[in-house]
Amino acid sequence: MIKNERQYRITKARAEQFRREIDVLTKSTTPFSEVQIAGLTGQLTQLERELQDYEYVRDSQVVSFDLQSIQDLPEILIKARIASGMSQKELAARLGLKEQQIQRYEATDYAGASISRIRDISALLGVRLNVKPEEESVDLDSIFTKLEAIGISRRWAVTKLLSKESGMHLSQAGRLPHGFVRPVFELLAALNRVFGLSVESLLGKSTLRLDFSTQGVRYKLPKRANDVRTHSYTMYAGALAKVTLKATPHLVASRIVNHFCATRQDILTHYGRIDFQTVLHYVWSLGVAVLPLNDPGGFHGACIRSGHRNVIILKQRTLSEARWLFDLLHELFHASECPYDADFGLFEEDPLGNSSGSATEREANAFAADVIFDGKCEELLELCVDRASRNVRLLRNAVSEIAEEEGVDTGALANLMAFRLSMQGVDWWGTAQKLQSSALDPWDFARKTFMQNIDDMHLDDMDKTLLQRGLSD
Repeated sequence: MIKNERQYRITKARAEQFRREIDVLTKSTTPFSEVQIAGLTGQLTQLERELQDYEYVRDSQVVSFDLQSIQDLPEILIKARIASGMSQKELAARLGLKEQQIQRYEATDYAGASISRIRDISALLGVRLNVKPEEESVDLDSIFTKLEAIGISRRWAVTKLLSKESGMHLSQAGRLPHGFVRPVFELLAALNRVFGLSVESLLGKSTLRLDFSTQGVRYKLPKRANDVRTHSYTMYAGALAKVTLKATPHLVASRIVNHFCATRQDILTHYGRIDFQTVLHYVWSLGVAVLPLNDPGGFHGACIRSGHRNVIILKQRTLSEARWLFDLLHELFHASECPYDADFGLFEEDPLGNSSGSATEREANAFAADVIFDGKCEELLELCVDRASRNVRLLRNAVSEIAEEEGVDTGALANLMAFRLSMQGVDWWGTAQKLQSSALDPWDFARKTFMQNIDDMHLDDMDKTLLQRGLSD
């Protein structure tokens, strides 16, 4: 939502930039220009909608607003000020406040304002505040009990959805009194944005339900993802992906080739080697954002597309660079699929740990392995088996020796061997884990790369909080 003339001018300039880029691409003969145009058009449409909404409120004759729900409060107050023709500075002067205070109120969707302050501003702007008295004092224990039933624990909610300050207030309090509404507003607003849960459903007596359709993405979940915690976390990850797209409007989708030879050569040409660091930079250069998470359970990797733009989510708890590299290439293959589909979401289990899977999953695994090993997977495995005289107990040394001789990563080759043995009913993952390199913290490196590539100017405070808390240890 555009909240002042400065944001209006910035948004208008950004929309004009997108129009110019679309015009250039329309005249281009680049094979993938249609997908790039579609992605830019989607972003332009959103900017134009925001501009129209602001212009309508600013230029309309509406002089009063009715507020029926606490959920609508921030937007109504901001719209009322804009419609009155009053700047943030003028409103602050009328209230005896500094301009920066009104700016903070609006930037945080009035999360930091007390009920008495809100009543003063509402009266000044002609907003009839019809919030029910029971909505001014919230029974948090009741809310968290309802959330627990859909897989959202109190501890998780206050650490992942809220700022540290609000999280501390809500971690223990059972009921918050009148005049202390910032944490409550923040919680209700976050639950609505991430899970589509209305204030009425959270404060009322109805049973909460999660609806994936509210995020506008078709989700394919892992076969074993049938518990409520997996479903709630999947929606959360999808919401973070949407925030990531908002924070990376400068990324333009490029054609993603899903043939391992071309991908491998492209990486080597630009970066000189193939490892997690170089491949991560390569994926970002294709206009694909990579969001690293380190929470337990749920899924190991995901590819989400919205408006023709892709976000890859990596979620590993291991320090193994080889595992992160394999997962990244696996998801890159999925990002290349169905390039003309505007939206989809694919969440999956550990691709290396799951020996059974669809044909597409096997293709994605083969693509990742072939990029890493230059299509010589079978040859390398056979060399290891021969060196070990087909004795599983001798494989550890054999894998290390062959990896060094052939110039490939020991951890990656060990994982490939463990995966192949798992298809034969042999569990060699423990040994493979001992051969992993942990010189680099892949999650920390991916997080730093993520922060270097985003522009949080396009995010409101809630989006910034979600990203900051989602990327925290």
